[in-house]
Amino acid sequence: MNEFLGVKVSQLSSGEKDRINIIRALLYESPILFLDEPGAHMDHELFGTFLSILSDYLERVQPLTLIISHSDKFSDIVDRNYICENWLLITQK
Repeated sequence: MNEFLGVKVSQLSSGEKDRINIIRALLYESPILFLDEPGAHMDHELFGTFLSILSDYLERVQPLTLIISHSDKFSDIVDRNYICENWLLITQK
């Protein structure tokens, strides 16, 4: 996080902006957490770190959480996993 101190928002990449927004959301510890494509701009290594941090956070804070993602990598850290196709619910895991 320190690498972003003093940097203008206009100079940040979309991935860096996403990371800052996720960090801000987790620091707030809200009882409700909405994440829309949270790993979209992360490389494989960073995404793995993020999943570990998010998993620990969800276990500790236990917020009501909605994660919208094209990735199935969140399946291991959520209680319910709904799969939609063409706006229709096709399965629940």
